[in-house]
Amino acid sequence: MASSFSDVDTDTALRLLLSCAKAIEVGDLKSADAFLQNILILADERPYLYKSRVVKYFADALVRRAYGLHPASSYFTFPVDP
Repeated sequence: MASSFSDVDTDTALRLLLSCAKAIEVGDLKSADAFLQNILILADERPYLYKSRVVKYFADALVRRAYGLHPASSYFTFPVDP
């Protein structure tokens, strides 16, 4: 079974998100920041808007976890522009 380009992007995004979470868990915020930059660049290049939003949502959650921030509202906002 051949994988599509979208599946490869999804796998890459998932690996980056997991690597970022592991870096945050061990306190390596410099590496986590580098992973987040790559995640945001990849999300902006996504052809499917809903997948891009999901990736950005999880990236936002990782940033909030790393810095102990809490969302101001239930509406999703992501203030970082890569």
